[in-house]
Amino acid sequence: MALLDLEDSIVTADALHGNRKMADAIRERKGDYVLAIKANQAALHKRIVAAFAQSDPIEQASTEARAHGRHERRQATVLPIHDWPPAHRFRDMAAIARVEAQTPTRPPTGAKSSAPDGKMPTSSASSAKCDSPTL
Repeated sequence: MALLDLEDSIVTADALHGNRKMADAIRERKGDYVLAIKANQAALHKRIVAAFAQSDPIEQASTEARAHGRHERRQATVLPIHDWPPAHRFRDMAAIARVEAQTPTRPPTGAKSSAPDGKMPTSSASSAKCDSPTL
């Protein structure tokens, strides 16, 4: 990463790279970041989940699409960072975001669904660190 010029770039990374060291490296090269945080960072993940449970989002966006034989709904929510604990703060962190995806699927033949409409919803929700110093 030391050789990269990241000025005016947004670096996205999965949960493996969702740490302060990566955020620092990106910011030192004048880039912005969006880093995924999952349950492998239990305390930070718990703090993010709690922040969404206790706050009203400042921005939300939703999409629905049919692709690859499935119908998927996604909702992205962004919260600003106010009084974020130093133990969980990343360099120049401005907001946290959550993307929730829901893909209703039919149960396999012979399987029963506990969902009232006969479909088994699968959902994945991940929290991400979002940095934009211009916010």
